[in-house]
Amino acid sequence: MVEAGVHLWKPQGRSKLILDRAWEHVNSVAYRVSLRWLFYRLLQDVLYRSKDDYMSKMKSLFSAARKNFYSDWSPSALADETRSPILQGGGYADEQEWLQKLANGLFVDFDKWATQPVYMEVWFEARAMVEQFRQYAPGITLVPFGGDFTINPKWETAQRLSTMAEKYGTPVRVFYFGDYDPKGLQILDSALKDIRTWCGADFEIERIGLTLDQAVSMGVPENFEKPGDYQWEALTDAQAASLIRPATDLVDRQAWQEVEGREEEAAEAVRELLRQHLGAKNGGNGGLSEMP
Repeated sequence: MVEAGVHLWKPQGRSKLILDRAWEHVNSVAYRVSLRWLFYRLLQDVLYRSKDDYMSKMKSLFSAARKNFYSDWSPSALADETRSPILQGGGYADEQEWLQKLANGLFVDFDKWATQPVYMEVWFEARAMVEQFRQYAPGITLVPFGGDFTINPKWETAQRLSTMAEKYGTPVRVFYFGDYDPKGLQILDSALKDIRTWCGADFEIERIGLTLDQAVSMGVPENFEKPGDYQWEALTDAQAASLIRPATDLVDRQAWQEVEGREEEAAEAVRELLRQHLGAKNGGNGGLSEMP
């Protein structure tokens, strides 16, 4: 619930200009972006001028805008590098509510990879850019590292790749996207040592970017905290898309869409049965025991 009085916070002058321009950047893409991603955009707009502005000016301004619900800003307006809570104990009020939910929004998942020439995953360093990778690598398993990959995620990744290779009997391909800096280059190498040791199947992996050549040719701004380094968030939306999309060309989109069509047909058939059942129960008790 929004607290009374929060809308009284009104930025003026340059602060208002920055927030309004930033909101234009937020609306320029179809996914949530991080504060760091926005900073690179505002640097290019010359609304911020140095790396010191990120800590000394930007973080406090955007925190205030989100907490005070300035204009369209809200706490959820940007993607934060945090983990989502694990919600437990909730549910539906009764069988009737559950059935109604199914009738309105039932979704069927068929296996897309069973008809594909390869099984593919996309791994990336910048956890806050999950929505960007969802946008440009739709349907593909995404693995955000968020820095050094710890032991349990590495083990789970190795076991998953082994399972998928055995299940489908097709080549396993992985594409990685990370920062061009000493740490960004080291993160993947470190993770692969354990993943390859624990994985019972062969898999190919290609580090797509960033590379120094890409950063220079694209005119990517240097890391404002470490000159000479380049971060994934510094890429514009178009630049990021140009690197991510070609990596997913191994997917047979026609076969994928055919499976999606079968999913929708199956889901709609079940939805219709549920709608008929719910319509026939207007005078009943709505229990599951009366379902055909």
